[in-house]
Amino acid sequence: MNQLVSEGVADPDRIGIVGFSRSCYYVMETLTTSSMHFKAASITDGKMVDYFQDMRGLERALGEDNSMIGAPLFGEGLQLWLKRSPGFNLNKVNTPLRVVGIGRSGLLDMWGPYSALHH
Repeated sequence: MNQLVSEGVADPDRIGIVGFSRSCYYVMETLTTSSMHFKAASITDGKMVDYFQDMRGLERALGEDNSMIGAPLFGEGLQLWLKRSPGFNLNKVNTPLRVVGIGRSGLLDMWGPYSALHH
């Protein structure tokens, strides 16, 4: 992004970011950890690697959430989840964010970021 801005190809005040499915996690990770500024962001029907999705057991069989965060959600691993999971760091989001869930399952999956940012 910085290279495109420096070359005059992109306007830094008009850059957005979009996530669908698994890439929602990476969008949310960027919005909660990066110093990059985006005009707007959108996440649709995706993996958030957050407490609620983990409790629903969507990825538990594969242990995917634990490997992405680096520890299990319980016990000593909770501290790492609090630090690394976008779901526990939504207070750091300062970009307008469109949250879309497709169908009943998608609505449940996307409720966490929507509800937290709404409040």
